[in-house]
Amino acid sequence: MTFEQRVALMKPLSATEIEVLQKFADGLGTAEIAESRRTTAQVIKNYTYRACQKLGADNRAHLIAVAFRAGIIR
Repeated sequence: MTFEQRVALMKPLSATEIEVLQKFADGLGTAEIAESRRTTAQVIKNYTYRACQKLGADNRAHLIAVAFRAGIIR
């Protein structure tokens, strides 16, 4: 299966999940993202975990790579 075919089968991310991924891609850490969103680090980890599940990623680095390649983040 090609990457494009896998992208077509991926579950869509929420706007918040996309925002969190973009901030990771921009170089922010979990604590910094949590502070900017006025929430806890655990909430950010939950968004990251759900995004990994939806995109089939094994970890945060893989998640960012998949999201970038799929055009979800820039």
